[in-house]
Amino acid sequence: MSVCAAACGERPPLCPEAHYDGEIPVAATSVAMSSRVPRATAHTTSDRGGISVDIVDGVGTVSYEGRGPIPAFLFSEIPWDFISRTLYAGLGIADGVWYPFWLYCSDDGRLTDFDGEMSDRDVAILTPVEGTCTLAAASGAPLEIPAHSLRNVALSCGFTVTAPPGTRARPASTASSCRAGATTSTPTARRPTNTSRRSGRSSPTTA
Repeated sequence: MSVCAAACGERPPLCPEAHYDGEIPVAATSVAMSSRVPRATAHTTSDRGGISVDIVDGVGTVSYEGRGPIPAFLFSEIPWDFISRTLYAGLGIADGVWYPFWLYCSDDGRLTDFDGEMSDRDVAILTPVEGTCTLAAASGAPLEIPAHSLRNVALSCGFTVTAPPGTRARPASTASSCRAGATTSTPTARRPTNTSRRSGRSSPTTA
């Protein structure tokens, strides 16, 4: 149904604003980063778009949407030959919220675009930035993530979540705002390999 709507040029209805009213605890974790994870260093050189990136050897901080600096780390390198960029996927962690983000780096060492989301808001940004990107040798140094919790997690409609057998699921108070069996729009592919995005957002420039 949503595919037909998209093909006919009609925008599927947006999901209602809904959040999970429970708390999701995340235990302290020591992660032995794979030697295949790149030690990228990236810095913004201006405050364009209110974005700030300060990553050294894969670890540092990011700021966007008026939040930050947020402790963050990089965990994956994604070549995207179609737009002549390499994406570095990262995660910012603060008590209450996760901040997934992607850095777009050119072959000549420029940080050209920033893509960021947050777990407590149904928002995603993709904006040009000015900065630098360099890559050092890979490292297997452990990463220490402190104990924290996720709260006020933004929900999407069109999905059903159930608890494993023998456990009891705590329903979200806003669950009734999403229709059972509702369909969602088919996202437009923007990142390569196992990454899907919301529709209606253009790809970054390739200059």
